[in-house]
Amino acid sequence: MEYAEVFHESLKIVSFCPMCRLRYDPLKAEVIGQSDNARLIYIRCQRCSISMMALIALSALGINSAVLVTDANSADIRRLQKREKVTFNDVIEVYQYIQSKRFTQYILHKVHER
Repeated sequence: MEYAEVFHESLKIVSFCPMCRLRYDPLKAEVIGQSDNARLIYIRCQRCSISMMALIALSALGINSAVLVTDANSADIRRLQKREKVTFNDVIEVYQYIQSKRFTQYILHKVHER
């Protein structure tokens, strides 16, 4: 079985909404990204408007999938794919800023503005 056929079959995994259980046409799934053995797809439920991202990958062990319910739309996901990756140093820098007096003063100022 070719990868395209396996991928089409694997879409059955995400062929219903996890919130309202509406079944929808897997062919309406939007492919956001792909590689030789994986696809990232976006699906929006027509009934309850829940959005999902699903990663479907083919490995030697079979088909693997992960589904994430999100408030992002497909344009948001495409835009975020193009951004630089967050590095370990970025995380440390944000942590240090949150621990600083400058951040505390900023938050207090915003609270008093209301």
